[in-house]
Amino acid sequence: MLTRYVPSNALAALQTIPRKSGCFTKHPVPWLNAACTNAVREKRAAFSRLRRHRGDPQCLDAFRRCRARARHILKEASLCLIY
Repeated sequence: MLTRYVPSNALAALQTIPRKSGCFTKHPVPWLNAACTNAVREKRAAFSRLRRHRGDPQCLDAFRRCRARARHILKEASLCLIY
């Protein structure tokens, strides 16, 4: 029934090109914790505010603070796993 409506080259492509498996190829890092997740979430929210209000120096300052805090928290969490 499908061959009736799909051209032969499209049918051949469907049969030979592999489809996505649905599983993730990247696994989350073992040191990622709730503090890391919250810091990254706050950084993204600050960046969204900065993007909406381009010329606002307060938004720029808030984004820089959130980015620095996220960097600090992520480094600290990864170092705690090593040592």
